[in-house]
Amino acid sequence: MAQLASFKDRNFIAVIGDEDSVTGLLLAGIGHVNGPKKNFLVVDSKTPISKIEDAFIEFTKNKEIAIILINQHVCIIRNNSNSNFSKINLLIF
Repeated sequence: MAQLASFKDRNFIAVIGDEDSVTGLLLAGIGHVNGPKKNFLVVDSKTPISKIEDAFIEFTKNKEIAIILINQHVCIIRNNSNSNFSKINLLIF
C-alpha cells in the first residue's frame, strides 16, 4: 500500500525519443519546463549515450514523473537500470 501512496503525487510523463515523437507528444500537452529542468529529451544520431543515461536517471529521480516513454531505438539504457528503475512505469514505443 505504501508503494501506491508514493504514486499519488506523480503528475507528469517524461519522454526520451526522436524529434518527431517528442514534438508530437509536446503538442499533445505533456511538456513541462521548470527552469532548466525539462521532462523530455530529443535524441538524434549525435546525442551521446551519456546524455541519454543522465536524462533517464534524472527522470527516475524526479518525484513528479509517473511514466517515462522511450523510443525503441533509444532503449539501450535499459541495461544500465538503477534502483529507481522499479519505482517508475517505463513504456518503450
